[in-house]
Amino acid sequence: MTALLEVRNVTHGFRGLRVLRGVSFEVEQGQIVGLIGPNGAGKSTLFNIISGFLTPDGGDIRYASAQINRRSAAYRSYAGLVRTFQTPQVFAHLTVLENLVAGCHKQTRSGVVANLIGTPGSRRDLRHAYDEADAARSKAAGRWKGRRGWDRIR
Repeated sequence: MTALLEVRNVTHGFRGLRVLRGVSFEVEQGQIVGLIGPNGAGKSTLFNIISGFLTPDGGDIRYASAQINRRSAAYRSYAGLVRTFQTPQVFAHLTVLENLVAGCHKQTRSGVVANLIGTPGSRRDLRHAYDEADAARSKAAGRWKGRRGWDRIR
């Protein structure tokens, strides 16, 4: 099976300080992988390179078999390669479901004007986003039921 994400010999430095040297690994579809290390080890730098916020000095990054070293963060996001930051932010005035829907905006085809007007396509996109978000919320609530704070997932 071909890996979904392949990182090969990635290197990166800041002003002469080599932060990453020959980093290589693969992630298969559906696999959960952890990246651990002390402060300053280059974890955030590696995530920034993989997600397109930084360009590696060397090495190769492939996502779904496509070489993406020079692709923008937006391109990678639309392809499905996204990240969260160390301090995730939610919209405090929205419900969990509404926050999940807000996170689905990359999966829609409607633009800002279509959404403001409420075209049939934008309404279809919104209904699909609500369905996807509700399924994710239900799945998460099922996993957390019986644990502290599970009721906030509803």
